Amino acid sequence: MTTAVLFDPSATAQVIDTFHHAFTLYKRHLEKLPAESFGQPSNLPEWKNAHVIAHVDNFSRGVLNQLEAAKLGEFRDFYEGGQDERNRRIELGALMQPEALRTRALESMTGVFEALSTADDAYLDQPTRFQGSIRRIMLACIREYGIHSVDLKKGAQPIDWTQEMVRHYIDFGEKRVPDSIKLNLQRLGGQSHVIGHGDRTIVVQGLDFDIATWLMGRNPSGQIRATAAADGVALPELLPWPKPHLLTPDEERALAPE
Repeated sequence: MTTAVLFDPSATAQVIDTFHHAFTLYKRHLEKLPAESFGQPSNLPEWKNAHVIAHVDNFSRGVLNQLEAAKLGEFRDFYEGGQDERNRRIELGALMQPEALRTRALESMTGVFEALSTADDAYLDQPTRFQGSIRRIMLACIREYGIHSVDLKKGAQPIDWTQEMVRHYIDFGEKRVPDSIKLNLQRLGGQSHVIGHGDRTIVVQGLDFDIATWLMGRNPSGQIRATAAADGVALPELLPWPKPHLLTPDEERALAPE
């Protein structure tokens, strides 16, 4: 049984390789999605495929904004104009013609790939307002590109995630475990792993990518089941998706170049 993180965010070569896989997975399915499918429902409630694509495009543009700010020694908001402007841009993007939206989305994510794919430690550890550093932004890219690849209807499947992607998603999923419980994840064919720090233990059994899918708030393709004190129980309700880490004004002043 393990409790340490499964995916080491300080292992730069591993982080970059996992970023490549997540980027490639989403890009491949975006490129081949038929134009007529853009207006069809996605696997996310109330969103069409076009909404997912517009969201990931806006995320990519937010990343590029953070990278530019870091280059200039500045700190900027991730979404200029705040959450309301972010939501407005998603709705406007979803109304675009499919090929125009596809071209726009591929352009922004390719810009992110070119900026991050050969990064070194010094570059990744530069501070940013959103997530605190470029390294942590790259981890966010692994989540956004990988997870949203399965949100596209007829897109990727969780089984397409690499083992490193799955491990990162399980680590990140600890943020969604309620304080009152801990989860003993018994991954079929793998070592059990505990996340959370509560007094009550719930055992969750299933394939590792199905467990990661559930922790990320998506519907697993296979069966996972929960037990507590050897009795079958319902899967626990997880906490909402955590808000991104933002540097405080004091932290920014301390990290600002002289």
